[in-house]
Amino acid sequence: ESLAGGEFSIREYVTSLGFFENIFSPFMVGDMTFTDTVGLMKKLPIIGREIVTVEYRSPQNENFKTVRFRIIGQNSRFRTDKTRTDVISFKLMSINGYNDLNTKISRSYSGKISEIAKSVVSENLNAELADVDDTSGDFQYAFPFKRPSEMIAQMAQRAYVENDIRNVGFLLYETSSGLKFKNLLNLYTADPVNFYFDSNVRRTQELQDDFTLATHKMRNLKFGKEFNRAKQVSAGVFSTNLKSFDITRKFILNQNLSYAKDSILASDTGRGETIISEADNENYTRPKILYTNDSTSRFAPNYDDITECELYLNSNIGIHNDSQIF
Repeated sequence: ESLAGGEFSIREYVTSLGFFENIFSPFMVGDMTFTDTVGLMKKLPIIGREIVTVEYRSPQNENFKTVRFRIIGQNSRFRTDKTRTDVISFKLMSINGYNDLNTKISRSYSGKISEIAKSVVSENLNAELADVDDTSGDFQYAFPFKRPSEMIAQMAQRAYVENDIRNVGFLLYETSSGLKFKNLLNLYTADPVNFYFDSNVRRTQELQDDFTLATHKMRNLKFGKEFNRAKQVSAGVFSTNLKSFDITRKFILNQNLSYAKDSILASDTGRGETIISEADNENYTRPKILYTNDSTSRFAPNYDDITECELYLNSNIGIHNDSQIF
């Protein structure tokens, strides 16, 4: 589909298509390899104003999903010698991501951060948050000329739940099911979804429930990188000192975090076990120093911009790849 008008099916020309989800990235991106054997690119040149609509379903779900991407660039292009075929690789970005790039606003919001996030997405991206974890507290924000994703990322640094400032770590990210605003600690403790298919029945049409063995049998199982102690120590995951400055009272507050004593996992074993013991040296290394501006007194006594959240946010995010499956 072209923004200039008109639609055209490119299914027979696409040799590969991949899109990627990342909980630490607000929007999906992708790559598409396009093989042109008939000079189509000369008649219908792709100039970055095209929308690619993909409809698909996965083996474990009979319902189809539809995702839409904007072509935002070209990775590479070359012509084969024998067949004189043009092979082009394009960069893709979700429609929400592209709209975010082109939207900057200045306005204020007040209320729960989870509710503000819903408003920011619906008002500025013409979309809805498909899954939202509620937050606690009432906040006031004035955003100067910022993109919607930047606004939500700023608020996420202060979002907490259950009246416990240790329960922090909210993320905005996008999947094929839509945009989500989720608490990282809830993702840590969610039940894993495991599914495997082993079928020897050759597929004759796409609506069949049985799938070709060659394409859907699991050949190997690989886990990505897990812990990185050096990076965690340097980031202050286990030992951190927060210095917050209140410009209204001319006061600097020092706060310290020791992971094995102060983290939410140290007090709430229902969320999991701590990844290092209290006796480990990592708890007593030189702390990483964080600086933040405590502007609580500028607005009102009930303003909930709690600076201590940054201590626990830094620690919770730093352990994100230490999950284990047994």
